[in-house]
Amino acid sequence: MNWEVIATVAEVAAAIGVVVSLVYLARQIRQASLDSEAGATQEIARDYANLLSVILSDDNADAFMKGLHSYDSLTPVERYKFDFCMAGYLNLVEVVLNHNEAGRGEDVIEMVTENFGPRVFAYPGAREWWTHGNKAGFANSTQAWADMMFEKNAETPGFWDYSSSDLPK
Repeated sequence: MNWEVIATVAEVAAAIGVVVSLVYLARQIRQASLDSEAGATQEIARDYANLLSVILSDDNADAFMKGLHSYDSLTPVERYKFDFCMAGYLNLVEVVLNHNEAGRGEDVIEMVTENFGPRVFAYPGAREWWTHGNKAGFANSTQAWADMMFEKNAETPGFWDYSSSDLPK
């Protein structure tokens, strides 16, 4: 065997090694991407559960339900609680919309934006809150999403439909 044949075989082996390495790296990058998406999804789901815990806590639930029916009827302390519950929800929506735009977290988008949102945005108090200038500070995409939710749910009865006598005083 001469040196030219040996060099050719070595080059072919090296080329095969490069291709195998590239295939391996591509699989590793894909797995890292899937892991990252799963982590983002898990984080959003955890944030959503935490937000619901805050809204439904003994300290906030009455103010939240009362505020959904009439933001203007809230006392200053109740308004503060309602403001932070609504802002917390819209901040979470903003995160979800950003993840969606980046192609991540698709499995929690419906949970966060199409489950809780329509239930909240069907109430006049939520609309009052939004029109009191509370949209400032949210990205244009979040404002557009909230405006769409209000329009889409304008005629929808409130999900948690209670008579006025059931509402906290």
